[in-house]
Amino acid sequence: MQNNSPIYLSVLIPAYNEESRLPQTLDSTFKFLDTKEYTYEVIVIDDGSVDKTAELAKSNPNFPDKLKLIRHSYNSGKGYAIKIGVQNARGEYIIYVDADGATPIEEIDKLFNAVNNGYDIAIASRALKRSKVVDFWYRR
Repeated sequence: MQNNSPIYLSVLIPAYNEESRLPQTLDSTFKFLDTKEYTYEVIVIDDGSVDKTAELAKSNPNFPDKLKLIRHSYNSGKGYAIKIGVQNARGEYIIYVDADGATPIEEIDKLFNAVNNGYDIAIASRALKRSKVVDFWYRR
């Protein structure tokens, strides 16, 4: 974890049995955030996975100071995982992204643009007709 300096952004990644997809999402998240001037933390909330999700999240040697792992002993659901992540986040701003990387982290700039234009909250949605992210019918 970073020192006690203020953190601008907390990125929450709820994960359940995501050993095959989480490493790539973490790599792309850190790669993108490392280009930014602001401070950040990434919190993976392992929601009772029975695969190696937690081990893969914690074993990445490139990001140990900016990665926090919270682990549940049983699956409680995505909503609960996000709640726990928010309760443990230290950032001024908090976002969550899916462990499968379905929405690229680079989209965060659009959310910050909304907040910087006076909105208190910004919510991204793949379900909107004007969304540019492909959303498959079986994900709805």
